[in-house]
Amino acid sequence: MDELEKMQEDVFGKVGDPVPTVDPDELLRFWRVSEDIRARHGNQQIAIGQGAYGPVTDFKAVSYRAMVMGNATSQPERRPSTEGIERRE
Repeated sequence: MDELEKMQEDVFGKVGDPVPTVDPDELLRFWRVSEDIRARHGNQQIAIGQGAYGPVTDFKAVSYRAMVMGNATSQPERRPSTEGIERRE
């Protein structure tokens, strides 16, 4: 296992392990903080520390799910349809 793989495992857990469910409100808060930080830093490559998010029940699960959502929505042709889904605020 190289250093990058070790770091990814430390952050997100082992490949193939199930990802615990997360509180949707925590995921939304995590997503908003991430988007706000990215907006302020433009296209720069940045690392956001856990402390930026405040209390999170399961940081690995929330950060992994936010990463997957980001990948799924980063390209318009890959965005899931939101037709028929109510937005909660």
